Amino acid sequence: GVITGAGVTAVVQSSSVTTVIVVGFVTAGLMNLSQAIGVIFGANIGTTITAQIVAFKITKYALLMVACGFGMMMMGRNEKIKHWGMMLLGLGMVFFGMGVMSDAMKPLRSYQPFLDLMTTMENPLVG
Repeated sequence: GVITGAGVTAVVQSSSVTTVIVVGFVTAGLMNLSQAIGVIFGANIGTTITAQIVAFKITKYALLMVACGFGMMMMGRNEKIKHWGMMLLGLGMVFFGMGVMSDAMKPLRSYQPFLDLMTTMENPLVG
C-alpha cells in the first residue's frame, strides 16, 4: 500500500490525483478502506520524497540520466535492459523538467509585486 502510493505519486506527480483515484477505487469496491489508507499515506510520502530530490540537486544529473537511459534503450540487447533504460530516461526527463520549473521561478523570489501578493494571500480571509 504505502510503496504503491509513493510509486503512483512519483509517476503522476500529484498526491491529490492519487487520492482521487483511490477514492474512486474504494467507491467501486476495487479496494477496501485499509488498503486505501496505506496508498494515500504512501502518496503523501512520495510527494515529500519528490521535493527532497529537488532539494538535493539531483536535477544536475538529469541530462546524464536521460542520456544513459536513451543509450540503454537503444543499445540494450534484451527487453529488461530496454525497460530499465526507458525508466531511467523517463525519470531523467521528470527531474530535468522539475529543474527547469524551479529555475524559471527564481526571479519571483525578489519580484516585489509577487512578494506583496503572497503576503496578502497569507490572510485566510483573502487567500
